[in-house]
Amino acid sequence: MFRIVKPCVMVLAAAILMSLAVPAWAGDMQGKIKDVYPDQSQLVVETSQGQTVTFLMDEDAQVTIDGTQATLEDLRIGDRVTVLDRRSGDLWMAIAVLCQRK
Repeated sequence: MFRIVKPCVMVLAAAILMSLAVPAWAGDMQGKIKDVYPDQSQLVVETSQGQTVTFLMDEDAQVTIDGTQATLEDLRIGDRVTVLDRRSGDLWMAIAVLCQRK
């Protein structure tokens, strides 16, 4: 009985450690809106480092302008934004887009 339980416990412990070692990464990026594609749920941002990043809006993504709830259609080219994001494979997913126009 112990010969079967011990390897199972070791496999379970290894699986738990591996899941802790590869956490979901989330961060934020600041920049200026270069393009908006509401029909494709995409937003293109030029970061403060000069990099162009295309974000796919997460299904629950929130957009705010000056703290007020908004939609992707309300954003304008040139708006300064902070995009809270996460990686999903090769895609950048926008969790929230915070725009300040004041």
